[in-house]
Amino acid sequence: MRTGRSRAAPLAVGACSAAAQRLPALEAALAGRVLAPGIGAVVSPVHLAPLAPITDVRASAAYRGDAAATLVARALEKLAYEQSVDVATVAFTLNGAPQRVAARPAERLSDVLRETLG
Repeated sequence: MRTGRSRAAPLAVGACSAAAQRLPALEAALAGRVLAPGIGAVVSPVHLAPLAPITDVRASAAYRGDAAATLVARALEKLAYEQSVDVATVAFTLNGAPQRVAARPAERLSDVLRETLG
């Protein structure tokens, strides 16, 4: 993703078929695209053809299919947002030792500390 364009975008959806299913048509549609806000609009029902949602007492198959499309689009939008936000360096003292970590504005301090400092 160094050029801002995706070379490959492996995607799978679980809990909407007997087993998690890859979405090859959507992967192909995303290949070579810039990961930028609005990318979620690429998702269409055709891309979700490998899914086989069921109807039961909790939800209809149509609802589950719509929910899967919405969640995939939201996930892509979140990735695009995270790529577009600048990283800031945060300096602080932890247990008497100076620390510097890179963080994005939407990240929680507890997550940054855990993932960066262990």
